[in-house]
This record gives sequence, C-alpha cells and structure tokens, in this order.
Amino acid sequence: MKFEICEGVAAYVVGTIISVLYLMMACDSFIQARKIKNKDKTVVIFRILASVSAMLIVPSEMLVYGSLQGNLLPELSLSAAVALFFQDERCAGQMRTPSVALSVMLILISAGLSLLRFAFGPDAQWLVEFSDWTPAALALSTIVHCAFKVKYLVMDFRPLFRNISVTACVSDHLAYLYTLGFMSLMLLSMVSFLLNGIWSSLLALICLSVIIMVHALACMRSARRRLSVFFPDFEDRFREKTRMTLSADEDRQKADEGYRTTYERLNALFEEEKPFLNGNLTIGDIAKSLYTNKLYISKSISLCSGRNFCQYVNYHRVRYSIELFRADPHLKVSELAERSGFHSAASYNMAFRLFMNESPSEWCRRNRFMSDE
Repeated sequence: MKFEICEGVAAYVVGTIISVLYLMMACDSFIQARKIKNKDKTVVIFRILASVSAMLIVPSEMLVYGSLQGNLLPELSLSAAVALFFQDERCAGQMRTPSVALSVMLILISAGLSLLRFAFGPDAQWLVEFSDWTPAALALSTIVHCAFKVKYLVMDFRPLFRNISVTACVSDHLAYLYTLGFMSLMLLSMVSFLLNGIWSSLLALICLSVIIMVHALACMRSARRRLSVFFPDFEDRFREKTRMTLSADEDRQKADEGYRTTYERLNALFEEEKPFLNGNLTIGDIAKSLYTNKLYISKSISLCSGRNFCQYVNYHRVRYSIELFRADPHLKVSELAERSGFHSAASYNMAFRLFMNESPSEWCRRNRFMSDE
C-alpha cells in the first residue's frame, strides 16, 4: 500500500461509482445470457464472478481503510484479467481448462482479499504484504494464458486456413490487442507507485478508469458476441462482406470440383484407350468422347495440370515413348516418335526436352548404356 488514490468523502463517492459500474456489468452479463440462452454457462458464470469480485474489492477498501489505496489498481486488474480470458466464446474449446484454472485462482485471490479485510480490519499487516503480491499473480496468469493460446495455435493451425473462420480470426486479433493494451496499462500503473503527491493520484485515477473500461468492453463483447461494441454498423457490413466472399468461394469450389471430375475422366480415358497415339487427335475428339465441350476440357486441363491441351497430349506421348524404349532399348528415336503419335522426330524432340530437360537421343543413349550394364 504505497499511497492513497483518494480519501474521505472523495473516496466514498468514487468507490460508490465504481461499485455501481461493476454491479451494472454483472447485471448486463446476466440479462444478455438470458437473451442468447447459451447452453454453455461457463463463460457467463465467470463474467459475473469477475464483476462481483471487483465490486467487493472497492467497499472493502473504503470501509476498512477509509480511503482508496494504490493497491486497488492491481486488485481490480485481477477481475479484468478474468474478463479478458473469457471475452471469446471459443474459450470453451481447447482453452477451457487453462482459462478456468487461472480464472478461479484470480477470483479466489480477489474475493479472498475483500473478505479477509472485513474479517481482520486495517491492522493486519500481513494482509497488506499479501496484497503487494497481486501484480506478480496477475502478470504470471496473463503470461501463462498467452502461452497456452500460442501452444494450441501451434498444435492446430488449420482453422487459420478455413474461410469460415474469418470472423473468428478477427475476433482473436482483437482479443490479443485487448490483452496487449491491458498489460501495457499494468506497466503504466506501476509508475504511479514511483510518483509523489497529486501526480501519483492523478495517474492512478486515469489507470483505474481505463481498467474499468477494459473490463466493461471485454464483458460486453463476450455477452453480445460482437467484434466491436461501439461500431455495430461497421461490424454488420463486415459480416455481410464476409458472407458474400464465402458464398463466392463456395461457388468457385463447386466449379473447381466439376473441373477436377472432368480431368479425372480425361486421365482415365488416356490411360485406358490411349487416344494420343492418333497423330491427328483434336480437342473436339476428346470432348465428344467425354460428352462435354472443348472449353470445359481446356479449362479442366489448365486448372488441374497447368498445361494446355497440346502439352497435355504430348506429355502422355512422351511417357508412352519411354515405356516403349524400356520394353525395347534398340528402338530408334524416329521409331519412338512415330509409334507415340508424333508427326515428326523434330516435334518429338521438342516435346521430350520440355518434359525431360534433355534430348531423346541423349536420354536413350544414357538409359541404353545403363541397361547394357
């Protein structure tokens, strides 16, 4: 207890206002929970407990000491940290166990300090010393919570690549910003313990106001399931654009599935019937065989293989020529070209270089030498 934020009548006025604010937060969480009717009550319960424990801290300071002490800052921050831990409904997933464990610890510390003050009065020096350790408990719990968040993100990062989790990812980023701002505020509040006179009280009141605001925003975000409390119109536009984008992505995905199906049918045709051996093969011939149109065939090949129709046909011809050579290493390049469906050795040479990065004569000479060994 390094200094007094305010004392006398001012302490009772400020303390009453703070207590009423926390009571309003608890009531708001309860009312919003009844409206949404969420089956999982864990988040709601801890939001209410955080507000109630903070509400008890203030009268314990006022009635026992007759003033608001400097340690009110880290003690109220304990409850604000619980609200931050449960500002996202998805904490009911992997983060349920660490969030619950850390929150129980912080609420017990906060409520315990209040009850012990009422029980032992202002002369309990050991209680003052115990209160001085609340910043350490707060910092440790915040670090542990962030560590678990990083751990679960590393263990399963697949949700980051799912379009359906766009809003959830934005919500996570906002949660990180709230936590980062909260930790920065805690560092700033420590400065008030180093100042003297009115400056320490003024800085403490500013930090106290921001702590209460962070607590309220975290509770309101969670209770209303919104990204932003102050800009509902912006959020509605964001969600609408997200839905439109996801709808367009789903349409593209369905179209891509159709192209992949056509490409699989095309591969099956080339493997079974080997139409590429016909030197005069056209894309129209393939379209007739698959009962589709030329544009769909061309698009399927482009999307699934990155080649055009001629490259796709020549790729299969080159593969077939390699099979012929391995069956009979004494075949000449011109014979391989003719039997594979190429019109000339020159076109065969160009296609072979494109896919094998060497001329057919070099490849045949090297592989013939290896087969002789």
